[in-house]
Formats: sequence, structure tokens, C-alpha cells
Amino acid sequence: MAAVRETGLTFIALLLLFGGGCGTSCKEIRGLRADFDNRTAGKASPHAAVGVPWDLANSLVARQLGQQEPVTTKIPGLSQLGVSLSASFTLRSVRLVEEDDGWIGMIAAVDTAVDGADVGSLDVTARVAPRLDQATNKLLIPLRAGDLRSVRPKVNSAQKKRLHDLAIRKLPVAARPFATRLLDGALDGASDWLAEAGWESIRSRVLQPLGKLRTFAIPLPDLPLRQANVRSLSTGLLVELDTTLPVRGALPAVSSMGGEGVSVWVAPSTAAELVNVAMDRGEVPSRYRRSGKPDPNGEFEARVAWQRGDRPMRAHLWKVGPQANGECIYSVIAGDIDARLEGDAINVRVDDGVIARVRGPALLEAGAWLARLWTDTLATSMKVSRAAVFRLGAVTYRARVSTVDVGDAAIHAVLALESP
Repeated sequence: MAAVRETGLTFIALLLLFGGGCGTSCKEIRGLRADFDNRTAGKASPHAAVGVPWDLANSLVARQLGQQEPVTTKIPGLSQLGVSLSASFTLRSVRLVEEDDGWIGMIAAVDTAVDGADVGSLDVTARVAPRLDQATNKLLIPLRAGDLRSVRPKVNSAQKKRLHDLAIRKLPVAARPFATRLLDGALDGASDWLAEAGWESIRSRVLQPLGKLRTFAIPLPDLPLRQANVRSLSTGLLVELDTTLPVRGALPAVSSMGGEGVSVWVAPSTAAELVNVAMDRGEVPSRYRRSGKPDPNGEFEARVAWQRGDRPMRAHLWKVGPQANGECIYSVIAGDIDARLEGDAINVRVDDGVIARVRGPALLEAGAWLARLWTDTLATSMKVSRAAVFRLGAVTYRARVSTVDVGDAAIHAVLALESP
């Protein structure tokens, strides 16, 4: 902080030596203010990303699944023997797996029972297209009948014998010694039905009701999102996010994620624009008095931006409009940003600030005021909670930031999820 004050005093001394003011008019400074307000986003994306390790993603899905009602259908090919058996299918679990970009692979385990007895299971593979729900900021993963790609029965010898015994008991006692071979052939045909033609019945009767009743969700950061793109990495599911903010610099490519928590990457330009949104909402002070204290009617107005390079964090400050009394000022302060976990908050500080640009006649006043703003006001106003609460299905989760790192190209945080 002392270094910043020294920088401000040095700047003021230079002003006294070389004279004050550059003759910039209020009209020109109003134009500079309008240019900032009219800034547009660059073409590069994404603006942020969320990485969920596969084990954690599947845990979230499992907690949402709940108890599923079984669906029953008759097994064909046995009626000529006078045997009628019905198989019930119950969705036991859903697991997310790697798929091509833009898709999520899904393997659903379906338990199969006949007359209440376990006779095997089915691995149903699907390829689903997730979609962004902008109202809730969640990535929705619907499982629909049309997403089914294949069914693979899993029946061991004990389960096959159990099915055989169930079918035998359906035959008249006198016919059992003569019909065993025919019954075995019919049961083999029933297994083929499950693996081939039967999957159509499973798709329409098992997965179709599920698709109407259940859509899985993964929470996303509280950002003004425009679109979400999904990529499968070997370590987990990556969701790349574009916002509606005028972000000028995108994230570099993410190739892996580690740990057991949710990783969140935010482009520094995105973070700066989120501060501006908070200022517009009144959540962070945006106007200040000459003394440097926040005041909704203060003569100085502030916004922030990120510019890669030395001291990338930029605070733009204007003294313009009715409050200026004819002495308009536009200044930019540059500094380094640092984020630290302190108790239940993330404390964001800007250090090593220097005045990068000043336009207007009252430069001496601007230099003194800006130095105070940088050291006393801005550094202490940027505190955010390190925990958030959200709900998925019937389960309430608490996400708590466990690590945070500010880099030149990305701000990276890892969130640990806690639930009852």
C-alpha cells in the first residue's frame, strides 16, 4: 500500500513540474465514457468453463435418480408351449461416460426380473445431447427413448437356470420331461429377443416413461449465459460457457482436471465484466465522493476491465456530467490482482497500482483522489462469499471454494460439494 501511495505522490510531483492539464474537453471525455459503455465482445470463446470429474458427475446423477417404478412386458416365444412369462425392468443406475464433443455418453443399468426373481440385467447405452437451461443456469441431460443405441443382456448361469426353473413350473407336470429341450430353445430365443428385437420394446416401454419423468442436471456458475458446449475429457465432463457479457479475451483450452471437486475456470476479462454487472446492480459501489468514499451521488464513477500484460487489472474512472462542474476527468489505474481465501470469504485485492492514463484539466486533484481510491476503497470492496447453496432434485448441496488461483489467462477455483 505504501508503494501505491508513493506512486501517487511521484505522479503528483511530475504534474507540478510539467504543468497541469492537457486541455481535454468534457465533450471528449463524455465520448470516452460512451466508448466504454458501447464496448463489444470479441469473437473468441469460451468465456468460462466448468469441469466435473466423472465420479462426481455420476454421484450427482445417482442422487437425482431416486426410486424408479418397474415396467413390465411379456416375453415372446413361449406361448406355443403354453407358458406365459412377464419380465419387469427397473432402472437401477445411470452412468455418464465419454462421447464425441457436443454429446454425453450414458450407460443405464436395468435390472430384469421374472415373477419377482432376478434373472439378469441389461446395459443400455445412449448418446444424449445436453441443453442449457438459461432460467436456472443448469446443464440438463435428458434421457429419452430416441437416444438409445444398444442393449447388452448380462445373464449368468445361475440366473439362466432360475429363469428355466420358473418356466418349467408353468408347464403341466406330465409335460415337463418332454418339453425341457423345446423350452431351453425357446428361452434362448427369449435371450436373443432381449439383445435384438426386444430392445425396441425396452426403448419404448422402459426408457420412454423415464424420459418423460426424469432429466438429470449439473449446476453451472451464476453467469449470464448464452450457450454451453460439452466436451468429454478422460478425466471428466467439461462444459465450456459463453456469456452475454462484452468479454474481450477467451480462456485457453482446458485439457484436464484434477481432484475430486468441481473446477471452474473464468477468463479474467469475464471476471472484470462481472464486476461491472455488480456495479450496475448496486452490489458493488460504482460512484464515489471526492474523498474516495462510496456515494450513489458521488462525482466520480468507476468501471473495471482486464488488459493482458503488465498490471492487467484496469480501473476506469470518470468525473463527468452535472457533478463535474465543468472539470471533467478520465483516468485509468493499472494494477495486479490477487485473490485469497480468508474465512468464509474470497478477498480480492489489487496491488502495485499505477496511474496509467489521465485526461482532463484537474490532474492534481485526480492523482490524489485516485491514489486513495486504489488503496483504501477498491481493495476492500471486492469480497465475495466462498460458499453457495443449490438444489438438485430432492438434495441440497453446499459448494465451497477450496482453492483459488489468479493467472494471466484464467482464474481457476476448485469447489468442494457437501450434502447431507
